Amino acid sequence: MKQTRLSRLIHSNQGFGTLEMVIIIAVMLTVAMLFRSTLSQYASDLIDTVFDESIIEELETTGQP
Repeated sequence: MKQTRLSRLIHSNQGFGTLEMVIIIAVMLTVAMLFRSTLSQYASDLIDTVFDESIIEELETTGQP
């Protein structure tokens, strides 16, 4: 009886998706920690580009809505 229960537990796929998700999140966090300064600089540059006031001023002077 114990062999059958152990065999079912080993061959069961229950919780397999959870394990995959945990591994993917761990890898993503590791990459984020390794490239933290590079990612921060990239995000800062992107935000500066998107919210640059000169783009808004150019749109106002050309009269585009």
